[in-house]
Amino acid sequence: MKTKIIFILLTILSPFLNQVRAAELEFHGNEYGIIYSPQDWYDVNIYDYATVDMIGGSVNILYAFNSSIFNISDGSITSVICSFDLSTVNITGGSIEALATGGSSTANVYGGEWKWTDYIAAFDQSIVNIYGYDFSYSYGRLSGFWLSGIQFDLWLRGPDTYPRVVLHEIPEPYSILLLSMGVLIARIRTKAKT
Repeated sequence: MKTKIIFILLTILSPFLNQVRAAELEFHGNEYGIIYSPQDWYDVNIYDYATVDMIGGSVNILYAFNSSIFNISDGSITSVICSFDLSTVNITGGSIEALATGGSSTANVYGGEWKWTDYIAAFDQSIVNIYGYDFSYSYGRLSGFWLSGIQFDLWLRGPDTYPRVVLHEIPEPYSILLLSMGVLIARIRTKAKT
């Protein structure tokens, strides 16, 4: 009877138990870590030369310090990613609310889900590299397409941000195909003339 009552209580409470958010997670030295579903963290701090890959789960605030590396391919940053010192942030996927870079940190943004209210802020000597195509910038808003073809639209927040953003225009796949066909046809014509 006692087992049945515990089972019933756990069944009733299980949706709420999954909502429990752990307070803090830290990585130091040369540690390697992975954040994955169903992990849910309030604070994640990465120091020294540690590397952390996020492949799922949820983090409220992530701080990258020193020469640490943070890679996100899936999961959710519900507040902000903050990078400082010489840290590196690589974003290829996931849901990101905000990215703030400072010190001499570098952020490489290849994709991710950014809502129109989300933003990037850059300070000090930090650099934000954005990879995509068909970029458009107007009144603080940057839009375009990620390499995956997904459209994005986000804020570049503050007067210091825009000069620290480097746009890397990668031709869309059809442009590369068209260019390749043009080169091939030109070569064929050159060979035919000789």
